[in-house]
Amino acid sequence: MINKKIIQEISVKAGLAKETTEMVIREYLKNINSPSEGNENIRGEDIVSALTIVINSATEIIEQILQGENPGPVKIPESVTEDFLFDFTENINNGIILYKNITDYIEKLASGNLDTNPPQGKTKILWAMKKLQEELKQLVKTAEYMAAENISGHFNNINSLSAAFHFIATHLDKSFDKINSQKRELEKANEALIRANTMEARDMDMAVTVQRSLMPDSPPRSSKWEIAYFFKPMAGVSGDFYDFYMDNDELSGVSLFDVSGHGISSALISMIAKWIIYQSFHKFFNKSFSNVPLEISRELNSAIGKSDYYLTGVIIKFEDDLIRYINASHPDIYIKKNDTVFPLRKSTGELPAGMLFGMNIEPVVYDEISYNIEPGDFILLYTDGFSECCNLTGADYGAVKLQKSFSESPSTATAQETLNFLMDNIYKFMGKETFDDDCTVIVIKKHH
Repeated sequence: MINKKIIQEISVKAGLAKETTEMVIREYLKNINSPSEGNENIRGEDIVSALTIVINSATEIIEQILQGENPGPVKIPESVTEDFLFDFTENINNGIILYKNITDYIEKLASGNLDTNPPQGKTKILWAMKKLQEELKQLVKTAEYMAAENISGHFNNINSLSAAFHFIATHLDKSFDKINSQKRELEKANEALIRANTMEARDMDMAVTVQRSLMPDSPPRSSKWEIAYFFKPMAGVSGDFYDFYMDNDELSGVSLFDVSGHGISSALISMIAKWIIYQSFHKFFNKSFSNVPLEISRELNSAIGKSDYYLTGVIIKFEDDLIRYINASHPDIYIKKNDTVFPLRKSTGELPAGMLFGMNIEPVVYDEISYNIEPGDFILLYTDGFSECCNLTGADYGAVKLQKSFSESPSTATAQETLNFLMDNIYKFMGKETFDDDCTVIVIKKHH
């Protein structure tokens, strides 16, 4: 136990409560090398002297800090020999050094030097100072940005902004009413468009049905000729049309035509033209074949001359082993004899003369070409949707590749096999199975 007399003396000398004095004495006795038991005999004068120095120094340091001064280090008399007092004094002096460093650090921050290095240490106050420095930096950056962007200038006319917002708010209802009204009109227009599309689709289906019903749905049977054909409209109905003419159950002729344009209007022209060509062919079948295109031209001018549509095409008349051929500005037809393929032209190598039909073109005389077909020979007719198709790089197939493909087809093949050979080659070239135009191909072979 600590001597109560010593506690009383220290309490009076230091001006402290007895409980506080006893607590201080017990704390510092722990720092003495000798065990705390038996320290009752420690000299009270020495403890009073030591604690008085400590208390007076601490009081002086606090007063200096409160007055804004930098406290000096605590100095103890040379006569003091207690180790615990030296250790305590060293701790106080280290605290003074830390206080000075923190004070200098705060003064630098206050002067605007936000990049100054904070004092080293791991105390809570140093950690708080570092956080403060980061917050100050962010605050300064924000202020600089606001100054650079003249943010404050945007708030100089708050009254005008308020008035503008009020104006907008008062007109929003009217705008919404107008928008709703326009929305209702759009809904009505959309419903009308849906109805129109439905009707158009129905009309297209009807047009497809009518056109297909007027076209041969299979090649005619003939004892002298094999016939195969491919017909592919680009969009439902087609501007291409073909026909086979029979006389006493034998093939007497074939035609292939291409109406300009696409869609229903071209399909309607094709239906009109197909009937006119059929009538003209049979009307002059037993007469001069050169009269057929003249009759077609006159009839078409009367029926569709006021429109902007025109036709190109070819007509072939069969007379036993002889064929008679007329070309109205259409791609060549090709003859295949064994492995040799050539366009059927005039003896001079020139294209047969023949204007296209329609558009109020005055009837002219068309060149008629005759050619003797032998057993095993092939005839190839096609529209430009076949020869002018493109591959994925945009390159045209062209008449040269078509002629080469026709020549490479087996000469012993049937008409259908030859057509299949041509279609396989064209699909390989295109890299797809859709054409960019109406496409029709007809292959005819003379029986052996």
